[in-house]
Amino acid sequence: MDPLDVVMIALLCAGISRTLLRLKERNTPRLLALGFTSLMILSIARGMLDHGVTSAANESRAYAGSLAAVLYFLTAELDTTSIRRFLAAYLCYGGALTVVALLAYAGFDVGAIAWAHHAQGAELGIDGRCLPSDAALAIAICFILALGTTGCWPRLRGTAKWLAPIFLGMAVFLRHRTIWVALAFGIATLAMLDKRSFRRLIPMLVLSVFAIAAITAISGESRHDTTGQFTESAENEGTFMWRVNSWKALLLDKDQTLSTVMFGKSVGSGYWRYDIGSGGYIDVAPHSEYVTYYLRVGILGLMFFLWYLLRTVRIIWMAARDNSDAFVPPAAIWAAMLVVILIYNITYFAPQDAYAIFALTNAFIASTAMANGEHISLDRSLTISMEEI
Repeated sequence: MDPLDVVMIALLCAGISRTLLRLKERNTPRLLALGFTSLMILSIARGMLDHGVTSAANESRAYAGSLAAVLYFLTAELDTTSIRRFLAAYLCYGGALTVVALLAYAGFDVGAIAWAHHAQGAELGIDGRCLPSDAALAIAICFILALGTTGCWPRLRGTAKWLAPIFLGMAVFLRHRTIWVALAFGIATLAMLDKRSFRRLIPMLVLSVFAIAAITAISGESRHDTTGQFTESAENEGTFMWRVNSWKALLLDKDQTLSTVMFGKSVGSGYWRYDIGSGGYIDVAPHSEYVTYYLRVGILGLMFFLWYLLRTVRIIWMAARDNSDAFVPPAAIWAAMLVVILIYNITYFAPQDAYAIFALTNAFIASTAMANGEHISLDRSLTISMEEI
């Protein structure tokens, strides 16, 4: 164990304790999160019995941060001032990541480049990218969030005009294809739910082109090399097909039984399958959060997980269609951020800060409902009561 493990375990225990104390409030997201957590704890316990404490504990540390973020922030007491502070901190986080990427492109030994210098063979994994995909996800979320800063932080009204194109330009320039697709879905969400925010995107897209050009100039790369990197990122289907073949091999494994389908294989059992590319057996994570949770907690656990995610998106989506001004920032901004995370999960494992955004959304939905008379009227035919929230 290292200090980060201790912090994650402490936060996870705090989140579980806070959730258990509030179960009497009949909060659906907390019940879903607790059900999923119970199945994950059962899988970890089975893994310790079947494969030893070390194997199960090493794999389980990958889930601790996300579970802690969901359980802890689901019970946060959020008013408008608090949510502004949380989101302002997240914008600062995205800004810090952007600075790290700029320094890396300028030639400093920071970011993924520094990690590659200390990890054998890591250069092949980063493929010249200066930040990993989860950092690019945070920057993409900050781009969506910056579009809603006008109503949240009036003092940033002028600064927001520059924050959004900078974040967008950096998210694109980092050359993670999943981020490009997720951003496209996020922008489409804004186009459907908030035409004002979408109209503001047009000049920002133009500004982002200049931001990408500036980053290229700072990085010192030639125009030919940069163009080749973007072409390779856009056209190379090898990484995606590798994922698809991996998912097929793991999901159609001959060792699958009724028990593993329902409750998953225990944590620590590995991800062994035949790899077509290398012509041998490998033990590598499947690069999909949905597939990973199916393998570890089965259909039942995946149902809890997807129910929690999709339910949150449904409520915030319908609230945006009804009255986006009831939320700070507007509900369409929340919906776009959640859609970006949902798409990202298809080919990656979302970091804990992404699930903090999901949990904050649920907590803010509940606090907004309390402030508006115990319910949120989503449209003429549907009302979400406090008990359902």
